[in-house]
Order: sequence, then C-alpha cells, then structure tokens
Amino acid sequence: MISRRPLLLGALVAGAACTEERLITPPPAASLAISPDSAIVLLGDSIFLQAVARDQSGHAFIGVPTAWATSNPVVATVSATGLAKGLALGRDTITAASGALAATAVLDVVPRPAIGFSADSVGFSAAASGPNPAPDTVNVANAGGGSLAGLAVGTIGYGAGATSWLTATLTRTTAPDTLVLTAQTGSLAAGTYTATVPVTAVNATNSPHTLKVTFTLN
Repeated sequence: MISRRPLLLGALVAGAACTEERLITPPPAASLAISPDSAIVLLGDSIFLQAVARDQSGHAFIGVPTAWATSNPVVATVSATGLAKGLALGRDTITAASGALAATAVLDVVPRPAIGFSADSVGFSAAASGPNPAPDTVNVANAGGGSLAGLAVGTIGYGAGATSWLTATLTRTTAPDTLVLTAQTGSLAAGTYTATVPVTAVNATNSPHTLKVTFTLN
C-alpha cells in the first residue's frame, strides 16, 4: 500500500513555497509621479488622480502609501485616495508624497458649459400674402468651459395673434452649431408677431436658452 504521508508533506511544502513567493516585498520606489499630471475639471466635478511609483529599473507599481495635499484649497480639494474636486475657478497644484518622494499635478478648474447666441433676437419682415422672407441664422457657441453637447430645439412659444409661422432647426448637436430660422407668411394678416425659440443642451448651466423672434407683415 502506497503511503500518502510523503505526498501530503510535498504538497504542504509546495504550498508554503507559493505563499512565500506572494509575500515578496517589491523593490523600493526610486521615483513617484501622478497620473494624469495635468487635468481640466469642470466646476463642481471630480477627477481621480493616481500615484505611480517606479523602481530603479523603471518598473511601475501602484498602491504605495501616499499623502495627498492641495496648494489652494479654495480652488480644489483632494481626498486621501487622490480624488480631486473643483470648487472654484482657477488653477491648483496637487501634491502626492510617499516617504522622501513627491510628485505634483496641475489642476485647472473651468466653468461649466453654457449656451451662447451670436444675436439675442432676430427680426423678419415681409408683405402680407407675399413671398416668405429669406431664412436667417444664429450661431450657437459654448459660452462656458468644457464641451457643449446634446443641443436641441425645444417647443417654440408664440405671442398673441398666430402660431406655427416659424420653424427652427439646428445643423448638428454639438457646439459650435447654427440655428436656422424660417418665417412663413401663409395667411397671416398685416401686423407684428412674436415668438421665442428655446435651445437646450444636456450639460449647459443656462439650458434652455431662449432667442426672441419678431415677424412684421406690412
């Protein structure tokens, strides 16, 4: 009968060897860096910064004990895990320290996106029962920071007298964009008609932003 004791002893020795390999201490860090070393953050948003250490051979490893600090706590804060948050517009320097090593990253806090028009209002004029006036355009731009996306035209609001005489379309959904306005005389009587065109964006601080339109028929 074959004894299992030598086999069991061999397995225990092999297991102990594997455990010993897992507990090997990594080489000491020779340099420290922050990734990313520069970033742009929208006001009120956060970004995770990571301290990356390298040994003398240039091999990178993470998870080293790190102390985080901010040079301007009015502009940004940073947590013990490297989560930096923009509190006010401006520039801040974030520092990571581990033992005698230190690294810095520059954080720029910029305004959130905002919808901007090249004109506050648009006016059309035509003869009653005559041909439609030529379409007009308004440039739509990002008046804030970051990127302005998800642009769309909302429901047009009309003043007293008539509705459905105006169409408004965007050429794309990200700024810079162009708002195309078309007024139709149709069966409108002589007079002055007004409308408001709301433009929305998913991340804009001033969404919806409204454009005033006037249509005068003689």
